Amino acid sequence: MVISEDLLFSYGAVLHSYGASEFIFREGTISKFYFQIKTGFVKVNNLTEKGSEFIHGIPFDGHCFGESYLFTDMPYGISAVAVTQCEVIRLEKGDFLKMLSEMPDLFPTLYRYTAERLHFRYLIA
Repeated sequence: MVISEDLLFSYGAVLHSYGASEFIFREGTISKFYFQIKTGFVKVNNLTEKGSEFIHGIPFDGHCFGESYLFTDMPYGISAVAVTQCEVIRLEKGDFLKMLSEMPDLFPTLYRYTAERLHFRYLIA
């Protein structure tokens, strides 16, 4: 897991269930939560101008997704859809940023995870 579930819950995170094919967030909306998968698979994708789907990744148990948008005011350039029944830990953006400010030792872990994911995307692009 990227961040300890106990730590996330101590900052006010809530466990949310999503059914298969349910959107967790949609491209074009503004980031409001840090998302970390407790159980299940999520598809991170977007649609090309020609209407075809590009899949950026399929994170699963313990992985986070969409976290880079918490550091900007830009809308999501991706969507996240539950592939299976999922339980996802959601921590509100303000609480997430407060947690990072109070626990800066989390930054290297988060950066490493994001960097490894970007490396994978570069390889498949």
